[in-house]
Amino acid sequence: KYTIPTRPIADLVRKMELECQELERNPRPVDVVVIGGGAAGTELSMSVKGRFSPLVGKGKVRVTVLDSGDKLLPGETDANRNALIKTLEERGIEVRHGCTVEEVK
Repeated sequence: KYTIPTRPIADLVRKMELECQELERNPRPVDVVVIGGGAAGTELSMSVKGRFSPLVGKGKVRVTVLDSGDKLLPGETDANRNALIKTLEERGIEVRHGCTVEEVK
């Protein structure tokens, strides 16, 4: 439907609050794509899932992380990366690797 840039952070917080208010008034399924599988992108994906799910119902928030690399957080240890992957899977967050985004409409 539309995009929410993450910078400046104050704008992101304000827009997320407005979206939460809208979902409280009009609960509906939500489909979110987070561009970037780094620390900020994975944190944002979990935050969105956690904020929106109670408002619209379990299983009605789909979050997908698009990562340009072949694995999340390549600079981290395997143990840390595996713990993150497990957490994302438990929360139902899909990760797609090898993705680049040319345009957002």
